[in-house]
Amino acid sequence: MNIMDILNIINAIVVVVGLPLILKSMLFVGRKLQLLDSIADTIKNQIEPAIAEIRHSLFEVDKRLTVSESRQEALDNRLNTLELSRYNK
Repeated sequence: MNIMDILNIINAIVVVVGLPLILKSMLFVGRKLQLLDSIADTIKNQIEPAIAEIRHSLFEVDKRLTVSESRQEALDNRLNTLELSRYNK
């Protein structure tokens, strides 16, 4: 056997083993990319609108609490005024 025969055998082994492995790895990567696309679509179509709705609800609650806190502060001021007027009598 000369060197060319040995190189041809190695080349045949690489082709027989390498091509199916390359194709299999390309299919595997393709499936993973498809999964990532599916996850991205789910986030965009389902999760982001839900987060926007939650954010809107929290802003509304915050507005109500802010109004309630200012009302409470006004009531506290009135109460303090009344208590001071009692002690000043």
